[in-house]
Amino acid sequence: DFLSHGIIAAAAIGAKFPLNSNANNMSFRKSAFDAVGGYGLAGSVVSGDDDLLLQRIWKSKKWNIKYMTDASGAVYTFPAKSFNDMFEQRKRWGSKTVHYTRPQMIFLGAIFFFYLCIPASIIAALFFPILWISAICLLIVKLIGEYMLLLPGMKIFDKSGLRKYIIPGSILQLPMVLCAVVIGVFFKFVWKGGTYKRKVNTQVSMKQI
Repeated sequence: DFLSHGIIAAAAIGAKFPLNSNANNMSFRKSAFDAVGGYGLAGSVVSGDDDLLLQRIWKSKKWNIKYMTDASGAVYTFPAKSFNDMFEQRKRWGSKTVHYTRPQMIFLGAIFFFYLCIPASIIAALFFPILWISAICLLIVKLIGEYMLLLPGMKIFDKSGLRKYIIPGSILQLPMVLCAVVIGVFFKFVWKGGTYKRKVNTQVSMKQI
């Protein structure tokens, strides 16, 4: 799952539509950092200053953004120690998406809606069996789409040995993403020993930048 975030980040940057970044493996020019207001414009957002900085630099259209795929330049970090820790991390990640720039919010919102349609169609199919066709088709589209995206990404990152986990991981990821985003946006998450709600200073909201 963590690898998929890196692959998606690389693909989005390659498409000149950056979505997310990882502060432990991120570098930028000081002039770019200063020109867009640094981390300060993140206001009181609890998490996501790295993503918001990346998107402000992209929106300024003054600098090129690249993703280094050379494995020798990778910065390693420890994964979450348990499923609960991973879920709290995903809740935190989900909480920051509502502060993204409008194009990114629309794009991610469309993906979230597509994900939501899968369990909704399964539940509806319990009452209207003809809808099983729609439910299965939606799930197949998700599995094939993510397989086609992740497989070449795993080759680039020299992690092809993980390809056997793409399908089961894609299935397990569906409910986790839906729950994590909803809880992260509307409720609380735990981070570094503290319990937080997402916060934002409306005077410096990304929508106004």
